[in-house]
Amino acid sequence: MSFTANLHCTTEVLEKDGFGTGGITKNYFTNTVKMTGADRYHEQVHILSASLSAHSIAIAPFGGSVVSETLVILQTDKKIDVRIGSSTDTFLSAVQFLAIVTTVSGLFITTGSQTTTVRTVLIGGSNVGVTIHPPMP
Repeated sequence: MSFTANLHCTTEVLEKDGFGTGGITKNYFTNTVKMTGADRYHEQVHILSASLSAHSIAIAPFGGSVVSETLVILQTDKKIDVRIGSSTDTFLSAVQFLAIVTTVSGLFITTGSQTTTVRTVLIGGSNVGVTIHPPMP
């Protein structure tokens, strides 16, 4: 059964913000991603040991070794390095929150010196339509 998934990320920049006081809103915008006709959803919470290097996160339960048009969301409680593709690809460093629409063929995580909790969410499917609100000037 197909479904629709929406991701909304709101950014608010405050000017003259101080502890315990509100600032003046300088900038406010919302980024949106809409996935229509999705038929796959896979969510996991991983508790990863300290000092892992390029630890593979399984995407096979999502439906294959290469998954196109996929919304990938990562949330962590500690900073991690993330590789998408292969364990030797260039990595994004010090990631704590990541939301991207991409083709996923592999997901690899390197942890720091502490045990790390990582939540992964993959949303997509074979006939998914992706609508991304265009960036505004």
